[in-house]
Amino acid sequence: MFDAEAKALTFLSEAGIVRIPFFQRRYVWKEENWSDLYDNFFDSEIPGFLGSIILKGKKKIRVTDPSECSVIDGQQRLTTLSIFVMALYDTLNENDKKFFYDDLKNVIFRKDNVQDENGNPIYVPRVVHSHLDKTEFDRVINLYENNKIEENDPSLINQCYTYFYKRFLEEDYDNKKKLLNALITTPIEILVVISISDDADEQKVFDTLNSAGVRLTMADTIKNFLFNRVSNLIDGTERNDFSNKVISLYNSTWENYFCKDDNLDALWNKEFVTGRIKRTNIDMFLHCYATIKELYNPVQTLSDLPNVYKDYINKMNTEEEIKSFLNEMCEYAELYKTNFIDKDEDYKYSYSRDNILPRLLFFCDKLGTKTFNPYILYLIKQYSNDEEKLNEELHKIEKIIVLTYLNKNTSRSKNYNKLCVDFIKNPERINDEIANMEDLDTGLVGLQRITNGEAKVLLFLIELYRRRDPMNDFHELEFKDSYQLEHIMPETWQTYWNLLPEKDDKGNELITIDDKVRYRNSKIKSLGNMTILKDKLNNKIKNRSFDIKIEGIDNIPGIRTYTDFKITTVDVIDYYDNGGEWNEERICNRTRDLYNEIKDAFLY
Repeated sequence: MFDAEAKALTFLSEAGIVRIPFFQRRYVWKEENWSDLYDNFFDSEIPGFLGSIILKGKKKIRVTDPSECSVIDGQQRLTTLSIFVMALYDTLNENDKKFFYDDLKNVIFRKDNVQDENGNPIYVPRVVHSHLDKTEFDRVINLYENNKIEENDPSLINQCYTYFYKRFLEEDYDNKKKLLNALITTPIEILVVISISDDADEQKVFDTLNSAGVRLTMADTIKNFLFNRVSNLIDGTERNDFSNKVISLYNSTWENYFCKDDNLDALWNKEFVTGRIKRTNIDMFLHCYATIKELYNPVQTLSDLPNVYKDYINKMNTEEEIKSFLNEMCEYAELYKTNFIDKDEDYKYSYSRDNILPRLLFFCDKLGTKTFNPYILYLIKQYSNDEEKLNEELHKIEKIIVLTYLNKNTSRSKNYNKLCVDFIKNPERINDEIANMEDLDTGLVGLQRITNGEAKVLLFLIELYRRRDPMNDFHELEFKDSYQLEHIMPETWQTYWNLLPEKDDKGNELITIDDKVRYRNSKIKSLGNMTILKDKLNNKIKNRSFDIKIEGIDNIPGIRTYTDFKITTVDVIDYYDNGGEWNEERICNRTRDLYNEIKDAFLY
């Protein structure tokens, strides 16, 4: 599949032309990254490994053609290393520059196809950068120019060169010569270079490396497939240097919607973990769009996505067809960004039957049920001008997800992928699924044993429901990870909660101590025994009696101090103030009451 080998930076001279694909992401490393790389070289006698670079070889059309490869992953590292070496060389005196001149030419530069006016060869960077950074990169990687610092240039390429150049001016001179010698003259191995052949399946390589923790995304692969096809249809061939018409289409579509500035680029490329593999927002959007376009079927995995797109893209035969595809993709991308990922950290949620989408996405996100995202995105676009119909259809998904979750119906949840595809193909199919749903009252079982994370999400949603009156100044609420899930009857209850129940919730007598303990432990895990607090209770009172947990003791505050929620104020504080005892009966009754609120709020 691929060949991996430890190599020195001098591998560049063997690789020939090292091309950053035209449509790869721009250079994004900043001072923190530059500082780490600098320290790696100067903090020890022998520099450590700097990571991996993945190159894909290109087949020669003619024997006389130069060797060429594309950088599939590692352009940030390779760009920075090239700038590092150039800045180091530029701070040497003229005699030492002459000593290193030939080695520098061989490693960092190559002969251009053209000559200067006197017939002498011109040397250009071996790394041919993408159009986003090519001008700045070529300016600082220049064999014939010494004065390269431009103080007011905001580009990260320029800032990187300036950072290294200024640090080198303060570095011990002999150390600089020693390091440059180690990099380009008597080189040491500092990289793992992974080479894949021109006909290799890139995504299989990506997934193998991803499982080992190497960050690689699928979006660049799909983008390159797409715009190579654009070039083929518009220019009549796939080119290394794209025509203005191709660049214009790229700028108005992909660049404009995914990477026109650093903030947008960072938003789409924000990572999260699915299983053992890191994915990005743009990967997940491309999965949604492929599902909507019916390119992707339920038996395929996310790893199949690049080849799914490749097969579809290669079937496009006209410029108009591929433009239409791109424009539609960008329309969906804007909707996805606005509704799925572009929310401030302090976003405030509220409950409304006329605006279901935010709470539906919140529930799906927090409980890890994102399988219906393609269908949700499809509905958002389908009913962009009919808010009432959109909410009606979104509520159907909400009902399926909530009731399936409460009934622990794994046979249905494992089938979500297929259901999502079915609903897109035939929107009426969702009505059949709802008709076959369980009776609403069966969902109570799902609240009898619930994890802390699930409980926090459900209690937060019930809290929104209780605050639903828009005339109330506090009907909106931010969800914070710092909110604490608290068991009123503590999980470690043996010392202060030793009055055991005599009967279960069905009125059956509990005869033995084991029966009573078993019954109590089952109720502690029920939603009715849980609440959310704005801060964590002190460990000294977490397991104490009900009254001390409420009021605190010895200047240690209790629940009363940490409540910002109706779910706590009404259900716990007011109940205590009215003389209520917190026991298994209370837990059962509250669990049932909370479920009735869930039915009213989400299963209507």
